[in-house]
Amino acid sequence: MLQEKSGLRHVNVGELIQQHKCYEGHDSTLDTHILDEEKLLDLMETIFQECAEENTGIVADYHSCELFPERWFDLVLVLRAN
Repeated sequence: MLQEKSGLRHVNVGELIQQHKCYEGHDSTLDTHILDEEKLLDLMETIFQECAEENTGIVADYHSCELFPERWFDLVLVLRAN
């Protein structure tokens, strides 16, 4: 919805990780993939460059922002629920 009204490109980072296999293996204790941060950041850098060339902004949808370079974002919104 935000994408449609603002003209920004929505990037669901979780889906991106799955689609491009940005993980190094599986943690059986936590039953989750082990994120390959370098692969993900390289992929996202490409997406950011494409959007910059198209003069389009990005809404990056993810549950954390600490692994991303601060220079990538102008604004970070945190949504909480009780």
